[in-house]
Amino acid sequence: MKIKSDFVTNSSSVTFIVAVPDSFIITLMQVNKLFDSKSLDFYSGTDTPEGREELLKEALSYVDELKNGKIVHQEDFNHREAFTIITECLRERDLEIKSMDTNGDSDYKIIPVNEEMIIKIIKQMSNYNSEDIMTNIINKIGTNKK
Repeated sequence: MKIKSDFVTNSSSVTFIVAVPDSFIITLMQVNKLFDSKSLDFYSGTDTPEGREELLKEALSYVDELKNGKIVHQEDFNHREAFTIITECLRERDLEIKSMDTNGDSDYKIIPVNEEMIIKIIKQMSNYNSEDIMTNIINKIGTNKK
C-alpha cells in the first residue's frame, strides 16, 4: 500500500520544525532506499541513476541552507522529491521536532532550530540555572534508561 506523504491538495501544507546538526548529511544510499521502498511518490522522471544524483545534489544544497539557519520552502525546489528526501532523512535520524498542519498556507516549509535555540528553549522551560541545565538533563536521561 502506498501512503502519500507530501502535499495532497493545493490548500494543504505542513511546516516542519527540525534540528539540523552540522554532522547531518544525506547519502545516495539513503536516496536509493527511499526510491526502493515504494512508500513515497516520486514524480518528474527522477527514477534514474542520474535523476537520483540530481535529487541528492539539490537536497544537499538545501541542507546547507538549513544548517545556516535559513527556512526552506518546497516551492523553491526544482524537484519536490528533494524536499521529501530531506524531511524523510531528518525523520529517520529523529531530528524532526514537530510537524504542523498549516492549512490555507499552501506552502510546505522546513524551519531549522540550532543548538543555541534549543538551549534557549530549555532555559525558558527549566527551573535550573544556566550552569546546571545540561548536567540535569543528562542526569534525567540517564535515570530513565534501564
